[in-house]
Amino acid sequence: LRLYQSPDLMNSAGNPVHYTGLSWAGGCDEPATDWAEPRDLPSATGAAPAMRADRFTELGGFCEPMFAYCEDTDLSLRAWQHGWRVRYVPDAVVLHYYEFSRNDLKYYLLERNRLFMILTLFQLRTLLVLSPALIGLDLVIWLMASKDGWGRQKVNGWKWLWQNRRLIRERRRELQARRTVSDHDLAWLITGDLNP
Repeated sequence: LRLYQSPDLMNSAGNPVHYTGLSWAGGCDEPATDWAEPRDLPSATGAAPAMRADRFTELGGFCEPMFAYCEDTDLSLRAWQHGWRVRYVPDAVVLHYYEFSRNDLKYYLLERNRLFMILTLFQLRTLLVLSPALIGLDLVIWLMASKDGWGRQKVNGWKWLWQNRRLIRERRRELQARRTVSDHDLAWLITGDLNP
């Protein structure tokens, strides 16, 4: 995915995924020549993914409650959990009119969907091991959100998760039953570096 305004620069060469569920546009603003080789990647960008229709259907498509933000990471990680690969293909070039922006709705959806994703995709042991970091990050994000004026949106995300706890349980049960690859075997996909 290249920048429409500067086609020689990347918008995304796939999205790295942090163990807390944070994800970002990998290779953004880097020369496309630095990304000339195909490779496996944790997550395709939602702006221009391609997938066989039967595989998309088998995975259940995009998760409807996550209609924007993290839905690409969720779909990609589910593909990996099914034993499939997610590939970056440099010859498939798409120009994307990209404008980085921040607003209250975006913050709300990013945070809500990130938590929804990890609560449904990560195995219980993974969640337990990561719980100190996940809780710590969530508190830090809430403090930053309060300071920057979108604390209400962060709290509303928590409320949505609580109100939809049955949906989370059902989706979690379904996804964990269908997966064929453990979190342990997919640990190499996840980064500890936070470099959005």
